[in-house]
Amino acid sequence: MLLNAFNEDLHKRMLDLIWRQWAALGVHGYGASWKGSPVDPDALLLFSCTVARQDARLFDAMIEWMEHNGRYVGVTRVRRMLGSGAFSGERVFHAVVQTTADSESAPKWKRLASRFEREPGEEPLFYLSGGKPLPVVGEPDSRFLNWGLVRDRYDSRGVAGTFDSRNPAAILLRLRALLGVNARCEILLYLMLNASGTPRAMARACGYEPTTIIKATREMADSGLLDVRKDGRHTVYRIEAEHWCKLLIEKDVALSWISWSQLFGALECIMTVLDHAVRTEESELAQASILRRVFEQGVIEALEKAGLEWRFSDFRALPGVELIPHTTSKLDQLLQELGV
Repeated sequence: MLLNAFNEDLHKRMLDLIWRQWAALGVHGYGASWKGSPVDPDALLLFSCTVARQDARLFDAMIEWMEHNGRYVGVTRVRRMLGSGAFSGERVFHAVVQTTADSESAPKWKRLASRFEREPGEEPLFYLSGGKPLPVVGEPDSRFLNWGLVRDRYDSRGVAGTFDSRNPAAILLRLRALLGVNARCEILLYLMLNASGTPRAMARACGYEPTTIIKATREMADSGLLDVRKDGRHTVYRIEAEHWCKLLIEKDVALSWISWSQLFGALECIMTVLDHAVRTEESELAQASILRRVFEQGVIEALEKAGLEWRFSDFRALPGVELIPHTTSKLDQLLQELGV
């Protein structure tokens, strides 16, 4: 029963987190907005396509935000995140972007959707907290039905507009609006918030292929605005971070780097495992075994490298069901560090 209670609490706290992040990007109607680190709209969108299925109001606010800002979502990064297997809401994601795409962005999303093999059949889009489908009381929305997702008709409610460029948490979107949706925006942001970085470290933290970052940093170095030095076999890049922060962040705000693509991807994997364990009423030993398998696939490593001062300890040293209370305690610490 320990996992049941923790799983329910985890979902509530994740909904609070993504509500606050969407609020920081310009969604209205939620009390507090996210502060402290830049929001990653690509990772947030993919994470929301799974977690926000338990909150129809949040989900529709995300759709409305996409109607105004979808052109600033990075198709290359999204494709790589979906290919990693960490995010499971690919069908939902395609339904959202095809519903909200304008004439300019529709071709790129259509090309991405062509890579997705649609499964036959239909499923409810929204679920209640206990896993029961949310009833559809009217005519199903045909746009989502095309993707096998059943929901009431979507109508915008005037809760979102163009992203708030004055909010420091929206700085990545501000860079994309200025420079275009490309890897250079993530590179600049990473170097602004970290002392320095190698191309491979930046690629892992930013969600790009290493070759993409290597090519971009070499070209950016030709501008003379990036300092380059050799550290053994590695090439290390840095910028005058103070000057860039003063230029791009209007308020005197200290931001920290979090790799949301790694963090959200790992949390979604854990939540999927917990949902399955609770739904199938596995024994505690079976639950521990399932957790151990997903941890061995790199989930804990991703959480530890996401940029937080959080460590799990060696899960291999925890025998049998001892893994369960340790996991719930450590994840609770992680959520507290995130402020939820």
